[in-house]
Amino acid sequence: MAIGDPNLIAGIGNISIDGTQWALRANLTISPDMVTREGIAGEDRVHGYREMPKVPWIEAELSLQPNQAVTDLALGVVGDSTVVAMLADGRTFQLNQAWYRGESELAAQDGQWRARFEGMSCFEILASVA
Repeated sequence: MAIGDPNLIAGIGNISIDGTQWALRANLTISPDMVTREGIAGEDRVHGYREMPKVPWIEAELSLQPNQAVTDLALGVVGDSTVVAMLADGRTFQLNQAWYRGESELAAQDGQWRARFEGMSCFEILASVA
């Protein structure tokens, strides 16, 4: 099966930062929502909801590669980067004006590290149907 197969719904994926593909190890997770809503209930009924801004993000476990420095992301992705994640079914998400968030934690025994990127906006790029 390949990307674009209508029966493929999970598995393969990739991530790139500013056009450079990184070695995706596992657990590519995307939170594209830019708002969060919470219901407000009174003692008599539901009164409505409130809406608050939310920071969209993309997170993944990456394999350590000899030609890619972890510090390049920590120091270089500081608010003007683009992170693109593509899922097995062809869904693609683009995180705009992104920055690298948090502490780098490398698992030496497994040769991997977890990276999280946050941004100003995240949109699903719809694939054209042939």
